Amino acid sequence: MQAVARAAIPMCGDEVEVAVREGDNERLTVRFQGRGCAVCIASASMMAEALSGLRRERAQELARAFTGWMLDRGEAGPLTAAAPELVATFDAVRQAGSRARCAALPWAALGEALTLRVELRQETASTGATGSAVSSRSAPG
Repeated sequence: MQAVARAAIPMCGDEVEVAVREGDNERLTVRFQGRGCAVCIASASMMAEALSGLRRERAQELARAFTGWMLDRGEAGPLTAAAPELVATFDAVRQAGSRARCAALPWAALGEALTLRVELRQETASTGATGSAVSSRSAPG
């Protein structure tokens, strides 16, 4: 099964689609496609690399940590321990603030896909069906 979520910032043209597949070993495969500024695409690429192979709960935790750090000026604690390269790469973006939403966009789509994945798993468990889910939304926060 797979869940796909799309997110966009219409004002600047960033669009990203994130697909999450959970294997039999409960490890995630995270893929993305999109178009937009270098900050958005770099964030999506690093996100997919950092989170592929993790379990869903850990990926959700890191997604919340990244968006909280990037948009809400929260602490980078759990993110620094798990993915110091993300903090090092995006700290200047966070401090400048003008592109923070661009960096957070793929992570918002990921969060939506992971939520859909949970809902889909619960639904298919009760019906015995298999499938995928898709969601779309605009910019985070």
